Amino acid sequence: MRLEGKLALVTGASSGIGKAVAERFAAEGADLCVTALRNVEGLEDTRRRCEAAGRRALALRADVASVSDVEKMVNEAAEGLGGLDILVNSAGVRSVKDFNEVSEEDFDNLLSVNLKGLYFATQFAVPHMEKRGKGKVIHISSVLGQAGIPGYSLYCTAKGAVDAFARQLAVELATKRINVNSLALGPINTEWIQAHYTKNPHIRDAVLANIPTGRLGEVEDAANAAVFLASDESDFVYGHVMAVDGGYIAR
Repeated sequence: MRLEGKLALVTGASSGIGKAVAERFAAEGADLCVTALRNVEGLEDTRRRCEAAGRRALALRADVASVSDVEKMVNEAAEGLGGLDILVNSAGVRSVKDFNEVSEEDFDNLLSVNLKGLYFATQFAVPHMEKRGKGKVIHISSVLGQAGIPGYSLYCTAKGAVDAFARQLAVELATKRINVNSLALGPINTEWIQAHYTKNPHIRDAVLANIPTGRLGEVEDAANAAVFLASDESDFVYGHVMAVDGGYIAR
């Protein structure tokens, strides 16, 4: 198993990509702490599934928009697991609004969850990784950090900042043997995407037309890439923004 003996914290793990990553990590031998804010039932299901794979699993309710909550979350995860080797920053929200319709409240809410929470979760996690002698930080980002699409100005801005943070921090932490990388995901077939495309079939058609493979990604595609970045196989990968998008960004 590729993550045997590893201790991981996965945020936003109650559904979708975060849930798939957590379950795959457990299957690969990691003990985990999984967190979310609202979908407590989904979070508990993730915990049970990780335990069913034969691993230790903790579940914590945490608001990543709150720095005090983030600090408590990371420290409780490290204490409960006995350390921390891997952090997956998967918690996030979306905003689909025209540029001139974005309010200050929209801006503050999305950046607090998608950027501030990720930044401080990493800051609090790094000392625990240093104690273990190495570590892996994985940001769940998006190809929209590199490519624009109408209605996503705020989301694109946040993901672009996430990727820049990964590149910068990778340089800063390289001597500590802590790898920092981003997964720039293309459209992944989650419940949110399904609902969004049902309401906006023209957007679905336009997106599919720009994916060379002709299909949406599945959560398993994201989880497969996350396992690589979390494993020892990626020990020489620093500051990389890995596109998992069926060729969307390369077209």
